[in-house]
Amino acid sequence: MKTKNCFLSFLLLFATSVGVMAQNTRNYGTIAIAGQTEDSQGINYLLLHKVYSTTLMSDNYVQGKITAIRGSAEAYNRKWTVEVNTSSAYNANRGSIISYNEPASLVTLVYNGESYLAVSIQNGASLYNFSFTGYSQSPVLTIVRDNDVTNVQVFTGLDPVIIQGNVGIGTTSFGSHMLAVEGSIGARKIKVLSSGWADFVFKPDYQLPSLQEVENYINTNRHLSGMPTSEEVKKEGIDLGEMNKLLLQKVEELTLYMIEEHKEKQKMQEVIAELMKSVKELKEKGQVE
Repeated sequence: MKTKNCFLSFLLLFATSVGVMAQNTRNYGTIAIAGQTEDSQGINYLLLHKVYSTTLMSDNYVQGKITAIRGSAEAYNRKWTVEVNTSSAYNANRGSIISYNEPASLVTLVYNGESYLAVSIQNGASLYNFSFTGYSQSPVLTIVRDNDVTNVQVFTGLDPVIIQGNVGIGTTSFGSHMLAVEGSIGARKIKVLSSGWADFVFKPDYQLPSLQEVENYINTNRHLSGMPTSEEVKKEGIDLGEMNKLLLQKVEELTLYMIEEHKEKQKMQEVIAELMKSVKELKEKGQVE
């Protein structure tokens, strides 16, 4: 009986050791991911690996490409692909993601009481035939539903994604540009660095042209001095930084004209006030009606 208990203890210890080794095994190659997402029932998630929350941890990472198929040859037929480079080790979480065909993002969440880093998969027709190709250690690679997880948060430990060389979106013609886009660009904020600004207009030695000079230039050239012509803009486009500087220069010049006009108006009002005072005095003396 004692021998049997010792043997069972050995088996339990062996199984536990194998489980720990399997959990911490470094993998390279292609791993099939079981299951599929729900069919238009809400957002689903693909768990990548455990994430640091409050307890120090060993190295967990997933580096590579994850693919799946949404729909079929007859319906929808969209190939879903993301590239991830994520890790959680000791007390830090880092990662980046590139998605193709449709948006995907990194999130942290809680599943069965454990914290994970996961890829958010948008609502739609079922995704199936998942696979991962790349390097990994302690990967989870499990599909879970939105109603099975809690505390979903946007992942904030994002690393930069760097592209060295020219990038074309909707075009293969770069010209001298690092980024060429055929179409519109939507952004909440654009910051343009400029080597100079137009505040020189307010310096004492700035020669502000007279309004007569401005009028003469416009009549001759049909555009403001220092501004590009319509032909130049059509051919070359505009430099946003330089154009903003030129526009500011014109606004500052207009401000100076307005200040001068205000001064002239004040002088005229003072002269009118003096004239009215003189007329009033003459009326009081009976010298005018």
